[in-house]
Amino acid sequence: MNNGLKVSQTFPEIHYADSITADENGSFGNRARIVTGLSDGTILAAGDTGISYIKDHKVVNTIRHEDGLTNATILTINERKDGTILAGTDGDGIAVLSDGMVTNVLTREDGLSSEVILRMVNDPKTDGLFIVTSNSLCYMDDNGNIRVLDKFTYFNNYDIWVKDADTLFVMSSAGIYVVERDELVEGGEIGWHSAANKPLR
Repeated sequence: MNNGLKVSQTFPEIHYADSITADENGSFGNRARIVTGLSDGTILAAGDTGISYIKDHKVVNTIRHEDGLTNATILTINERKDGTILAGTDGDGIAVLSDGMVTNVLTREDGLSSEVILRMVNDPKTDGLFIVTSNSLCYMDDNGNIRVLDKFTYFNNYDIWVKDADTLFVMSSAGIYVVERDELVEGGEIGWHSAANKPLR
C-alpha cells in the first residue's frame, strides 16, 4: 500500500477506494497528520510539507513553504466562523489562511507562549479559541487577541476536550485535568481536579 491519504467510500467496512498522494500535487507529503472538513465541503489535509485543499477527490489548491507557509509542518487546523483557517505549525506559530492564501502569521509577538502549536479547540461559550502550545495554554478571544492562561500552571499539555459549556478536560503528561471553563478563561485561581476524583457525568 502506498503512503499518502487514503479515502474510504464504504462505512463501516474499510475499503480504500482512492489514494491521494504528494505525487498528485498534494502538499501533505507522505504523512497526512490532520484531515478536516470545512463548512463548504472542502477537505483540508495537512502534514509535513504543507496543506492541500481537496474537492471531489482531487487536490484543487496547495500551500507550501514557497507560498508563505514559513513552517510547512502542520499539527492542527481550525476553521473560524468567517471562513478563515488557522493552521498551527511545529515551531512558527499560527498561519492565517484566507481565500487559499497565507495572509498573516501569529507568533509570540501576538501573545502566544510558544510557536509550537499542538491543538486549537473552540470555546464552547463564545467564538474564542483555546490554544495548546508546547509549554502552556493560551486563549484567543472574539477579537483575535491572544493571552497566556498562566493560572493553569501545568505546562506539558497535549489537548483539550470539551465536556460541555462549563467543563473542560485538559489532556497532559500528568493525566487529565478537569477544569471549569469560566475559571480558566477569566484568569482566576483554578480549582482543578484530576479525572480520577471528579465524576465524569
